[in-house]
Amino acid sequence: MEIRSISGLNRYLKGLQKPAGQIKIIRNHTAYVKNQKFTGLKLNGFSWHGKYSKCKFFNCEFDGIFGFFLSLQDCEFHKCHFRNCRFSHFEYIGDDASWDSVQFKDCYFAGLRFDEGEMYNIFFDNCSIEYINLGLEATENIWFTECKIGDSFFIGFENTKDENSDGEDDFPDVMFEESVLDNCVFIKSDFGNSYFQNASLYMCAFIDCVLTAQTFFMDKPAKYPNYATMDFQTILKSDNIDFDILQEYFHIHTPDIKKIADGVATKTEFKTVFISYSFKDKGFAGRLNDALLAHGVKTFLWEKDAPGGQQLDDIMENNIKQFDRVLFIASENSIKSKACQFELSQARKKQESTWSATAFYVVHIDDFLFKVEKQRIRPVSKADEYWENILELRKVNSRDFSAFAADDIDLKAFNDAIVEVVGELK
Repeated sequence: MEIRSISGLNRYLKGLQKPAGQIKIIRNHTAYVKNQKFTGLKLNGFSWHGKYSKCKFFNCEFDGIFGFFLSLQDCEFHKCHFRNCRFSHFEYIGDDASWDSVQFKDCYFAGLRFDEGEMYNIFFDNCSIEYINLGLEATENIWFTECKIGDSFFIGFENTKDENSDGEDDFPDVMFEESVLDNCVFIKSDFGNSYFQNASLYMCAFIDCVLTAQTFFMDKPAKYPNYATMDFQTILKSDNIDFDILQEYFHIHTPDIKKIADGVATKTEFKTVFISYSFKDKGFAGRLNDALLAHGVKTFLWEKDAPGGQQLDDIMENNIKQFDRVLFIASENSIKSKACQFELSQARKKQESTWSATAFYVVHIDDFLFKVEKQRIRPVSKADEYWENILELRKVNSRDFSAFAADDIDLKAFNDAIVEVVGELK
């Protein structure tokens, strides 16, 4: 049976033979579905949402699906196909709403993106995976067992291992076990608690990653040829990797590769930066953004990086969560901007939840930040919130860029100032 809309899916759910209370739909929105079995369904081209618990899917097809606010708990997928889908925003949906305890067995994936979500206890068994982009807020106990994975990106794995733990109850963040990886790229990931066990890596790359002596584990001969690469940053940030592993996976034939890399490159620790500014100051913002990019700093600038087709507040909130710091261009225009104040409020919430002391970096192009008084803030209903944002900015040692706000500037002085900023963003 083919279903092409969320309304059609909800009509199908209402028609299922099910015990009372196991399917709940409110105003055409699926609240939850429990203990249901789906066989041969084809979902095609719509936004799929709701909370599914203890459901089983057999021989189902998902094509062009946007899994937006979709929660999966204790679910199973057998011989299912996923094509050209995106799953997003499944990290903060009510209580216990991340993807947890989900099994994909003998499934096929092609052209998928996972972002703005959390995965726990997810098992991919004997799956074929192509063109996947996996970049999540949190991953823990994710297993790829006897999978074939090709042309995929894995971004931002974090090391969640508790250094004080005895190790007996620890789960890996991500495990590639007996899997074949072909043309895969791992970017800015810490593999301190992730592993490749008897995995085959051909034409794979590690970029700005952290590897440990335990990341790669082999207790049997390789089934296929291995050929992987790692950039200088990965070499410098990683432990001294076993020489046999260096030879088997990376075809490096000298054990002191880290010493050699240290002689030709410098380890960098750039923070990613969300630039908050008023569109009235977009000339300066663009110049600043270009200079930071030229020095290797990853940035988000609204005019260049904001995706189409999404709510404006969602774009701002989600990118502030994703990026390490908010670089605020302080001016009378930005202080009076409702959008900028929203961004500052979101960054302050992130700062409070993470206990970060370095969420903000401030450059000012006029002195309005230091002269404005609370009683002059408008609208009055937002005065308390905006004033807290202003006080937070005043705590930061703001860099004076007022000499570079005009079009005709001293380029050497500007570049010297940028070098100082880049040094402080590391």
